[in-house]
Amino acid sequence: MDSKKVDLNLLQTLVVLLEECNVTKAADRLNLSQPAVSTQLSRLRGLFDDQLLVPIHKGMLPTAKALALLPELRAAMKLVSNVLVEHQDFIPETANLTFKVACTDYLQLVVMTEVIRRLKIAAPNIKVVLCHLKIATLAAQLQHSELDLALMSPECGPDSLRFKTLYQEKYVLIGRKHHPQLMSEMTIADYVKLEHIVVSFEGNSTSTFIDSILQQYGVSRQVMTSVPSFLLVPELVKNTELVALIPARQASKLGADFTLVKNPIPDCAFDVAMVWHEVQHQYPALRWLRAFISRTMAEVR
Repeated sequence: MDSKKVDLNLLQTLVVLLEECNVTKAADRLNLSQPAVSTQLSRLRGLFDDQLLVPIHKGMLPTAKALALLPELRAAMKLVSNVLVEHQDFIPETANLTFKVACTDYLQLVVMTEVIRRLKIAAPNIKVVLCHLKIATLAAQLQHSELDLALMSPECGPDSLRFKTLYQEKYVLIGRKHHPQLMSEMTIADYVKLEHIVVSFEGNSTSTFIDSILQQYGVSRQVMTSVPSFLLVPELVKNTELVALIPARQASKLGADFTLVKNPIPDCAFDVAMVWHEVQHQYPALRWLRAFISRTMAEVR
């Protein structure tokens, strides 16, 4: 058989013909004329090199080959139907997909833990793979669908990507419980006297955008430790005199072992956004995921 000549409509006609064993009844089900169905049956006989249906006194009788084909054709048509429904009319309750989302550990903690919890209720068969955020390769990963979505500060992403802001985040200064130099009201001058931990996601820098802001005030801070993860910071702070600025939503999850102080540095809040590529913009499943995450974060603020 030349598969290039196979038409899905022909296969659907064959399934109906084999179920009805009658051209007229099959034509009614297919909303086609009887001559059109007869023409398609003729083509099908040529494709499969078999009579498929043999005329008898009342109706038609499937051949042995036709009976062998029927269950496989039904399964194939159901698969095609499922694919079309899944990719045109996304139904979260029954969808069976895997979403790949890149984000930092902080966003895994404060965004994706709640999103995944709610997904298990709204779309129980959906799987989620959380990936490390790699800015240098992000655009290519999204373009080639190696990732479905990224969560990040939009100003860090390539201009070619689409984004939607979820919320604005601020920093909180944390230190160990009863830290002798942490006060409820601190100035920048107080802040720079402390010893600091910074977070560098690339793991190769002791300077962040906070240091650029401090330079505008003519001061600098003493950075003693640089780590690649916000989640490491509380453990380092808890048993030392070191302090750190961490996102407020992460700080809100800390226990009584820490002192939390309002950040004395103005103008250092940042946006958290969903970021995706144009090729993913209209895909129904991903449109649903973005709306789901947006709704979740609006409800948990």
